[in-house]
Amino acid sequence: MKLGAKTEAHVRAVAEAWLSAYSTRNVEAIVEMAANDADAVFVASGEGEMAAGPIELRKALEADFGRLKGMRLDHTWVTISGAGAVAWAVADCRWEIVAAGKQSRVHGRLTIVLENRMEKWIVAHSRYSVPAPEAPRA
Repeated sequence: MKLGAKTEAHVRAVAEAWLSAYSTRNVEAIVEMAANDADAVFVASGEGEMAAGPIELRKALEADFGRLKGMRLDHTWVTISGAGAVAWAVADCRWEIVAAGKQSRVHGRLTIVLENRMEKWIVAHSRYSVPAPEAPRA
């Protein structure tokens, strides 16, 4: 389901802004880009890191970012696609995080689902995940 060039550019711009705001820990920008619906769900990879609606999203981001002393996020796009007023983007991500006096690197993935409302693309769902370690082979 290939998007037109103009639509793909708009979706890519929102997705890039989402990642940039996350990388700079800009809670206001993230909440502004998110759907203002109680059933919009935002999921991260940690235990209990799930928020529904803008109020829970803000609380979750403030708690998450509050634990961090530093963060850097790099990404490459895997795909941007969609149909009609719905689009999705998948990115391969690398985080460098400083928390509790310890620096770590995390490889993960981001999937976001966007909806076009009144000519504006908004994030209706996001999912950050970390691939499971490979199981030992028999």
